[in-house]
Amino acid sequence: MVNRKIDKDKSLEDLKREIRELFDKCSKDDPEEADLESFREILNQNPGIYSFIIEVAKFVELSIIRALYPDSAYAIYIETSPWQMRMEMGYENAPIIERILIDNMINCWLRLQFVELSPPPTSQL
Repeated sequence: MVNRKIDKDKSLEDLKREIRELFDKCSKDDPEEADLESFREILNQNPGIYSFIIEVAKFVELSIIRALYPDSAYAIYIETSPWQMRMEMGYENAPIIERILIDNMINCWLRLQFVELSPPPTSQL
């Protein structure tokens, strides 16, 4: 085990940057085992970090919606759909790991909407 605890004296921005860098290292194809272990250790020893991951999921959610409906009143309307879906899945009372899963399900659903609304390749026209 790496046994890496987050330095409480770091600024929030430094902490976010460190987590993002480690997350990026772990997200690539064939990540280093040491990076995976460091990321796992940080999450296990600092449960508050999960809220940062949820922030990222919500940022991704808004990015998908804005890519689907740029500068559109429909984008504003559809932004309420994920919120309603979360409430129907018991998000408010769910443990943190379930919240992360719910956020990922919603982002998958939004990505599916993006694919379904995208025009087919010209070779299929």
